[in-house]
Amino acid sequence: MNSNKRPRWKLIATLFVGVVAGTVALCLLIGKAQGRKEFVGNVDPTSGYRCRFTLASSWRVSARDIDISPGVLDNAVFKPVPQNPIKAWMDRVLLHREAARQPMIGLTTVTSKDAENYSAIQFEAGYPEMKLGRPQRILKQRRLWIDSCPATVVTFGSASPRFHPHTVLTVSVPDRSIIFSVMDGIAQSDDMNREMQAILSSFHIERVAVQASSKR
Repeated sequence: MNSNKRPRWKLIATLFVGVVAGTVALCLLIGKAQGRKEFVGNVDPTSGYRCRFTLASSWRVSARDIDISPGVLDNAVFKPVPQNPIKAWMDRVLLHREAARQPMIGLTTVTSKDAENYSAIQFEAGYPEMKLGRPQRILKQRRLWIDSCPATVVTFGSASPRFHPHTVLTVSVPDRSIIFSVMDGIAQSDDMNREMQAILSSFHIERVAVQASSKR
């Protein structure tokens, strides 16, 4: 009698463990999917173009200035949410740790009205690229199309070991009147690298009705 019950209890236990493991995995997947929020760029009042992409919940918009020049639609900086102030105090006062340089990612959207920023872009075979200075060299380059707009992803660096490679995405609308640019910051960070790649994967260009748009 007992020998017949044991296999049944083993089966029930196995099924229970399987259901629990499946539920945990589903919750993790849902949490990961919900762990990103959408960022929507400002709309060009003339053409109706704007960009949008997702941002991790652990990152936020730390600065956004659109009044630099008439041709700037967006000039936003994204950074991780600051750490607990108590932990920051303990690191600084008790453990005497230097504050690490905070990783950051920047978005710049300009129109041809902004001559200074627009002049930093060159077109190669129809694809937009940032002009690099002499110490900088291209390490990797990929050309692609994002929502029918030519784009280039470039990773560049320099001979100096003090500077880590940077990655920049440059996208132009078909008539080249608007340039979107996303670039990682000066601090080397695995979190920043992961976030930069996630932004690149979720980056989109869309066109909306100009009458319904407003500058934020």
